[in-house]
Amino acid sequence: MKNIHITSKESFMQRGNQLGIILHDNKNQNTVNFFTGGKHLVVKRDELNLVSYQTIEEELIGNPELKELAHENDLIELHNQDVEGYLTYASSYC
Repeated sequence: MKNIHITSKESFMQRGNQLGIILHDNKNQNTVNFFTGGKHLVVKRDELNLVSYQTIEEELIGNPELKELAHENDLIELHNQDVEGYLTYASSYC
């Protein structure tokens, strides 16, 4: 099982029912590059809303293209999590 750690929450935004990431942002422009995983859109900054960590995680689980793009741009970290192995390891110190 992979554990997703979001390192740059502010890069994830929502536009209507689409969740995506902003890349190559220029704060002086009214438009941003918005990537949904399958699409690249140029949208007005004021069309975007902040999203919760839970919403981001749910979208990344269901949208492998967005997860890969976010990982490639260091917006998330992916960790392999072997729960049973970790518990066995931890219990050996008790």
